[in-house]
Amino acid sequence: MALVHNVTNIFVVYHLFIASAPTIESHNQVYKSVLLQEFEILILIACFFNLIALVFLGHLTIFHIMLQKRGLTTYEYIRLKAKNTRASKIVKRKETGKDVA
Repeated sequence: MALVHNVTNIFVVYHLFIASAPTIESHNQVYKSVLLQEFEILILIACFFNLIALVFLGHLTIFHIMLQKRGLTTYEYIRLKAKNTRASKIVKRKETGKDVA
Protein backbone atom coordinates (compact mmCIF):
# COMPACT_ATOMS: atom_id res chain seq x y z
CA MET A 1 0.00 0.00 0.00
CA ALA A 2 2.85 2.38 0.84
CA LEU A 3 4.48 1.59 -2.51
CA VAL A 4 1.26 2.33 -4.41
CA HIS A 5 0.85 5.54 -2.42
CA ASN A 6 4.41 6.62 -3.27
CA VAL A 7 3.98 5.90 -6.97
CA THR A 8 0.68 7.80 -7.05
CA ASN A 9 2.24 10.76 -5.23
CA ILE A 10 5.12 10.86 -7.70
CA PHE A 11 2.64 11.11 -10.60
CA VAL A 12 0.75 13.87 -8.78
CA VAL A 13 3.97 15.82 -8.15
CA TYR A 14 4.88 15.45 -11.82
CA HIS A 15 1.50 16.78 -12.96
CA LEU A 16 1.71 19.65 -10.49
CA PHE A 17 5.24 20.41 -11.72
CA ILE A 18 4.19 20.71 -15.35
CA ALA A 19 1.12 22.74 -14.20
CA SER A 20 -1.21 22.53 -17.16
CA ALA A 21 -3.79 25.26 -17.73
CA PRO A 22 -6.77 23.21 -16.46
CA THR A 23 -4.90 22.49 -13.20
CA ILE A 24 -4.16 26.16 -12.60
CA GLU A 25 -7.75 27.10 -13.47
CA SER A 26 -9.20 24.53 -11.07
CA HIS A 27 -6.94 25.80 -8.28
CA ASN A 28 -8.12 29.35 -8.92
CA GLN A 29 -11.77 28.26 -8.79
CA VAL A 30 -11.52 26.13 -5.64
CA TYR A 31 -8.86 27.89 -3.56
CA LYS A 32 -9.00 31.42 -5.04
CA SER A 33 -5.22 31.14 -5.60
CA VAL A 34 -2.70 28.74 -7.11
CA LEU A 35 -1.26 26.44 -4.43
CA LEU A 36 0.84 24.18 -6.64
CA GLN A 37 4.09 24.69 -4.75
CA GLU A 38 2.47 24.07 -1.35
CA PHE A 39 0.86 20.86 -2.60
CA GLU A 40 4.16 19.70 -4.05
CA ILE A 41 5.92 20.22 -0.73
CA LEU A 42 3.22 18.38 1.24
CA ILE A 43 3.19 15.46 -1.18
CA LEU A 44 7.00 15.22 -1.15
CA ILE A 45 6.91 15.10 2.67
CA ALA A 46 4.34 12.30 2.44
CA CYS A 47 6.62 10.48 -0.05
CA PHE A 48 9.53 10.78 2.38
CA PHE A 49 7.56 9.19 5.24
CA ASN A 50 6.22 6.51 2.90
CA LEU A 51 9.77 5.71 1.83
CA ILE A 52 10.77 5.25 5.48
CA ALA A 53 7.73 3.00 5.98
CA LEU A 54 8.78 0.97 2.93
CA VAL A 55 12.26 0.45 4.37
CA PHE A 56 10.85 -0.83 7.68
CA LEU A 57 8.24 -3.00 5.97
CA GLY A 58 10.89 -4.42 3.64
CA HIS A 59 13.12 -5.29 6.60
CA LEU A 60 10.20 -6.92 8.42
CA THR A 61 9.26 -8.93 5.34
CA ILE A 62 12.84 -10.14 4.79
CA PHE A 63 13.12 -11.06 8.49
CA HIS A 64 9.97 -13.18 8.34
CA ILE A 65 11.05 -14.85 5.09
CA MET A 66 14.32 -15.76 6.85
CA LEU A 67 12.35 -17.17 9.78
CA GLN A 68 10.15 -19.20 7.44
CA LYS A 69 13.19 -20.66 5.68
CA ARG A 70 14.63 -21.67 9.08
CA GLY A 71 11.29 -23.15 10.12
CA LEU A 72 10.93 -20.88 13.15
CA THR A 73 8.14 -18.74 14.53
CA THR A 74 8.85 -15.24 15.81
CA TYR A 75 8.40 -16.44 19.39
CA GLU A 76 10.82 -19.35 18.89
CA TYR A 77 13.39 -16.95 17.43
CA ILE A 78 13.09 -14.62 20.42
CA ARG A 79 13.42 -17.54 22.87
CA LEU A 80 16.45 -18.82 20.96
CA LYS A 81 18.11 -15.39 21.14
CA ALA A 82 17.33 -15.14 24.89
CA LYS A 83 18.90 -18.56 25.48
CA ASN A 84 22.10 -17.53 23.67
CA THR A 85 22.57 -14.42 25.83
CA ARG A 86 21.76 -16.09 29.15
CA ALA A 87 25.42 -16.15 30.27
CA SER A 88 25.47 -12.38 30.62
CA LYS A 89 22.57 -12.27 33.10
CA ILE A 90 22.79 -12.45 36.88
CA VAL A 91 22.74 -16.04 38.19
CA LYS A 92 21.99 -17.04 41.79
CA ARG A 93 24.07 -19.73 43.40
CA LYS A 94 22.16 -22.27 45.46
CA GLU A 95 24.87 -22.78 48.09
CA THR A 96 25.41 -19.18 49.17
CA GLY A 97 22.22 -17.53 48.04
CA LYS A 98 24.24 -14.52 46.83
CA ASP A 99 24.07 -12.93 43.41
CA VAL A 100 27.05 -13.52 41.18
CA ALA A 101 27.60 -11.49 38.05
